[in-house]
Order: sequence, then C-alpha cells, then structure tokens
Amino acid sequence: MMIDSGTSYILMPESDRLGFVNAISTELGITCWLQTLIYVCMCTEKESTYDKFPDLEFVVDNKSYKLPRNSYMIYE
Repeated sequence: MMIDSGTSYILMPESDRLGFVNAISTELGITCWLQTLIYVCMCTEKESTYDKFPDLEFVVDNKSYKLPRNSYMIYE
C-alpha cells in the first residue's frame, strides 16, 4: 500500500485489490466490474446493498487508520 495524504486514491497491490473485490462480490453477493481503471459495484437499493460495504481499516507502523465506506464510495 502507498500512503499519500495529498491524494484521494487508495492504491494497493493488484492481488490485494482483486482479493478485496472478490470478497465484495462473493461474500456480499454484489456484482463489481472494472471500468476505466476504477471498480464499479452495482448497488440496487441503498438500504439493501450500499450498507453492506465494510468500513476499511489500514494499519501502518502499528497505527490504525479507519476509512468509512462513505469515504471510498459514491452512491448515485
């Protein structure tokens, strides 16, 4: 993972990213696909799908950083 406080991107190794997207797809039953370098996930109804996405937690140098789902997702 790379941390840059001047950007809004979350970057991670491809294998980790694929694991994350696979977990969203299989464990939560949500369809996701790659669209122009960004993964898009189909949320049919906000109450039933959007709320299933997890808040993320990153640990760097034994310090925990939490990222709520509303910070990494856009619901339209």
